Amino acid sequence: MFRLCLALGYPHPVYLEQVLTSEQITEWGRYAEMEPFGPLTDMWLAGVTPAVLNNIEMAKRKKRPQYKPSDFFPHLLERPSGKVQSAEEQEKILEGIAAAFENNG
Repeated sequence: MFRLCLALGYPHPVYLEQVLTSEQITEWGRYAEMEPFGPLTDMWLAGVTPAVLNNIEMAKRKKRPQYKPSDFFPHLLERPSGKVQSAEEQEKILEGIAAAFENNG
């Protein structure tokens, strides 16, 4: 929700929830899965150019091209440290979110 807020110019999801329905927010989520947007996507795209240019240079020198966009933004692949949520924990979180929408809608 925070990335969507940034993309649409809202300071916080609380304001966005007043404008969009749960169904519309879900549609945005589906769209983001098909067409990712936001700062992480921008950084990945910014890494494509140096990766391609370096790989071209490597090929000219008869060396195997080896660079990927993530090589220029390694933190893109880092996961936050901590416990990985189980499917049951994720389900409880989603149920809580759904209940919040029901109570506010």
